[in-house]
Amino acid sequence: MKNQTRSTMLDTISLRVLSVLGVLFASWGLVWGFFGFVQTLTNDTVAVTQPVSLPVADVATDGPASVTSGETTFAELTVDGLSMAARLLLGSGMLLLTLVQVMIAIAVVVLCRQLLAGRPFVRALGRLVAALSVVVLAGGMIGQALYGFGNFQVATELNRDPIGTAFPMMMHIDSTPFVIGFVLALVAMAFAVGERLQRETDGLV
Repeated sequence: MKNQTRSTMLDTISLRVLSVLGVLFASWGLVWGFFGFVQTLTNDTVAVTQPVSLPVADVATDGPASVTSGETTFAELTVDGLSMAARLLLGSGMLLLTLVQVMIAIAVVVLCRQLLAGRPFVRALGRLVAALSVVVLAGGMIGQALYGFGNFQVATELNRDPIGTAFPMMMHIDSTPFVIGFVLALVAMAFAVGERLQRETDGLV
């Protein structure tokens, strides 16, 4: 009995800690995303994660192994003189991707509070998770597309003809938002089943 009580207390503490961390992360994400967007539009220089094509075969090494071929595909750049079009694309893409992370944090907070209340399988939570899966899929895709078009614009502003240069017109697509979106869709289906079973159980009591 004592072990069960201790386990329940630990679960409660863990859920409360996760809930607080989720609130802190969501708040930080909103502040960071907003100020990052404003800085991208207003600062003289802009920090960009830009696709590059730079060979690294000539890197000096002093060990028994040596680099025979290689290429750097991304670089963290600080660029001056970007147009407002490039700034808007980059800033909007970063802001949207940040908001997707904030939505995930909010969903975690809601789930923790429902678990603390003893009713995790409620219709509202299932709908929230289903909506979140759509937001993550759409937001991740649109956010990456906006940032990718921003990379295109940066490439054309660094070189009038970027083809064959160190800064080609390339776009990076991360599959993580798509995987998370599909996983959340499965979770939403599980919540729908759990909610139905919970209603049936409540009807028997």
